Amino acid sequence: MKIKKIDGIKRLKLSNVDLQLKKRADLVHKKVHRSGLVHTRKHISAKLDSVKNLDTRRLLASWTSKFIIIVVLSIFSFAKLKDSEKYPGLINGGSVIVGMADESSSLRLNPLTLSSPTELAVGRLVFSSPLKYDSLGKLKGDAAESFEIAEGGKRIRLVLRPNIKWHDGRVMTSEDIIFTIAKLKEPKVSSSLRDSLVGVEVVAIDSRTVDITTQNPVAALDDLMTRVRIAPKHLFDGVSDSDIASVDYNQLPIGSGPLEIGSFVSTKDTATLGIEGAGKFQQIKLNPSKNYYGNSAQTELTLRIFADKDNLEQAFSSGIVEVYVASGGAGSIRDGSEEIRLALSSGVFSFFNMQSPNLSNAKLRKALAGYLDRPLVSELSGGVGALYSPILGVDQAKREMITTEAAKQLITEGGWQLDAARNVFVRDGQDLELSLVTGDSDDYSAAADTLAAKWKEIGVKINVAKVKSTELQANYFVNKTYDILLYGISLNESSDPYAYWSSSAATSRGLNFSGYKSPASDADLDIARTKINPAERKVRLERFIKRWEEDAPAAALYIPSVKLVYNADSVLPQPNQNVPISNYVDSFEFLTDIKAQKKNLYRTE
Repeated sequence: MKIKKIDGIKRLKLSNVDLQLKKRADLVHKKVHRSGLVHTRKHISAKLDSVKNLDTRRLLASWTSKFIIIVVLSIFSFAKLKDSEKYPGLINGGSVIVGMADESSSLRLNPLTLSSPTELAVGRLVFSSPLKYDSLGKLKGDAAESFEIAEGGKRIRLVLRPNIKWHDGRVMTSEDIIFTIAKLKEPKVSSSLRDSLVGVEVVAIDSRTVDITTQNPVAALDDLMTRVRIAPKHLFDGVSDSDIASVDYNQLPIGSGPLEIGSFVSTKDTATLGIEGAGKFQQIKLNPSKNYYGNSAQTELTLRIFADKDNLEQAFSSGIVEVYVASGGAGSIRDGSEEIRLALSSGVFSFFNMQSPNLSNAKLRKALAGYLDRPLVSELSGGVGALYSPILGVDQAKREMITTEAAKQLITEGGWQLDAARNVFVRDGQDLELSLVTGDSDDYSAAADTLAAKWKEIGVKINVAKVKSTELQANYFVNKTYDILLYGISLNESSDPYAYWSSSAATSRGLNFSGYKSPASDADLDIARTKINPAERKVRLERFIKRWEEDAPAAALYIPSVKLVYNADSVLPQPNQNVPISNYVDSFEFLTDIKAQKKNLYRTE
């Protein structure tokens, strides 16, 4: 075979041999084609022609059935293969048993009288507030759809969400806001917010809009609205102020929050749970509210409130409780349990009672406040850091501990003489001996013991009393029967220090635990709470802090924390760990979206 180029195109020139080969190939191709046709007519076409035959139809049906079975088995096998990529996980929903510790024998869930830690925590879930903080610590509306701060901080206008409802289906109105704040200010109601609401007035603009006003600007008025729990006016009509704390409503209250009460509060013996030793616990159920605007809660809660914290720990170790909140210094209780640590925007202080004969002496107070190893106190008490200022975020520079000699010199200047043989200061034949009272939690206990040991080094005897929170509130907060109170207070960025250090709060019901009275400090605090501009407010607060350190009504100790202790096999709490929470009560916010329903999840979910 030759290739010849004609007109620029390559052409094939076939020889005789090539032509013969081509003819033979054509013959072979025709024979194969004819054989294929014959085979097709014989084995396929003939059978197709007999499809009407019953036996043939049965044969085809059998083949079809087998084919379908093979396909189904393949799909099932593939699904099983995909299931192997899943793992058992937890999603929103299900039910959780939550443990709490509270010595109070009677849980009263009244938004106007909430006082114990458990009442405040449950109230946080059942009742809504005008405003709240989101997971990033930003202020937003809760019952209020929107809010506006006007007139330099003298007025906040709140607009309620449209058709916001109570758990009984009634619509909340501006009258409920007016009623709530008016009752919180009444002395006979005995609300812990009474002092903070002095001078606050509420006026209805329409059924959904209210103006909350003060005669003077209040920088923390918006923060105050996050701590007010709104009460349903229609359920308190006709109840006198003195009876509000004891009405039947307390046992089965109606709120407007993410969870609603699902049962009466019941009291039982811990023996019914299989817990050794005598004890009592209260139980109540909370269900997700369909009326709540956010509708975030999807998990049913059973709350078990134990009068003894040891019973709570036993309940968790035996699986009777699945999750609880502990102080920052507490450790894991059960093998396999897990913890999540949350920082609090609070501060623990040793408050010096300035009405005490010994602690009325400023030299002694300065010696005690100066001779403290704050980082050590924080570490032993489960804190997240030492605290040097009465206001978080303002003048928080580290102060070095004064020397032993400097502390003893201050006490000597205060009028005491050191008995060197016993290393105890004495005056008028009496040893310098002070009482220190605190709560019986692990973190407070560790802090109190550390302070007592440290102050013993400078010749001061400390008698420590660790009491239950109910006794602390009933016998010490009101009567101020202590020399030193070791306790924590809220130091949220928006909190008003006026409530803790002003002369007007130095009352039996007030939160000025030191009884600190200083006209100059009062003036700085009064002006600071009127400054909306942060820079102007900070200038006044820094002046207050400088005078506060000179007067030494208390010693700032540490920033506390709490831990969520939980069984990872049955529950999954997911709190935001990047933003400090305001207080112990707000640490229970995680219960509104805790995961407890088991499901097989893909790795990518």
